[in-house]
Formats: sequence, C-alpha cells, structure tokens
Amino acid sequence: MTTMKLDIEVTVDGESPYRVKVKQPIPMMEFTKMVEGSEVGVLVDANDKKRVEVDWDAAISEPSLEERAENDPMLKSVLDRRIDPPPAT
Repeated sequence: MTTMKLDIEVTVDGESPYRVKVKQPIPMMEFTKMVEGSEVGVLVDANDKKRVEVDWDAAISEPSLEERAENDPMLKSVLDRRIDPPPAT
C-alpha cells in the first residue's frame, strides 16, 4: 500500500459539504483511480466529522479525460492535439 494525503469534500445528506484533509493508505489496485476529481465513498465518525476515511469497498468514480484536463495544462495540450475520430486507413 501507498500512503497519500487527500483533500476530500464530504457531502452528508441534509448538510452543507465540508472539506477535510486526511493521510491514508491506498490499496495498489485503487491507486491509479485516485486522481483529482475522483468521487469516493467515505466513512465519517458520527462523533467527529473531521475523522474521515475512504471506504475502499465502495465504487470509485473517475473523472473523464476532459474533466481532468481542466486542471492539467499538459493533458489539455495533448487532448487539444488529438484527432477525433482517428483518420481512416
């Protein structure tokens, strides 16, 4: 496992979203999915809302390449140069 620092926006039903920073081990099989903008399930301590950890049994929703490019100028540059659809051969 690799440990990462995560900046998480937590949304609990009926409450305003809030941000927490956590340092947490990440299973190797999930590591590549953990990019800026990924949505993960979290477990929140009912007595201390700042105590949050990722629920690795929940699905991870990754942002599209286009969404990731909004925060990554290098990726945006690559995507801007691609040809859609590829030329016929």
